[in-house]
Amino acid sequence: MKKIPFTIKFIKTKYTKDEVYNFKTCTQESPVEGNFENEDQKQRYIQFLDDFLKNKIKPTTLVDLDIFKLFLDDLANRASIDYLEDNYDIDEDPEIVKGGFYFHQKSKQLKRVYLEQLN
Repeated sequence: MKKIPFTIKFIKTKYTKDEVYNFKTCTQESPVEGNFENEDQKQRYIQFLDDFLKNKIKPTTLVDLDIFKLFLDDLANRASIDYLEDNYDIDEDPEIVKGGFYFHQKSKQLKRVYLEQLN
């Protein structure tokens, strides 16, 4: 399995911690079929999310390419819901909109890294 450096820093705001915890919870509750290649991939992603929440993921941390992509996809999806689709009003839910914007920026950075690895 190809490993790549995570490459970016994340500011651990309440939004970031809450949403990554939500990624972990959803992953734990999701069936393997239709969501993951196999049980091993699911467990590796759960471990990555747990390490992220424990501040063990640094820019130099090597991450399996498939796990990197799962995280990138989760970030982009959350950014779409909380920022791009205008589901929340900045005046009423500023933390959510700003968090979604932050995830949007980070997902773009991670996508560049991911695409470079495919070339």
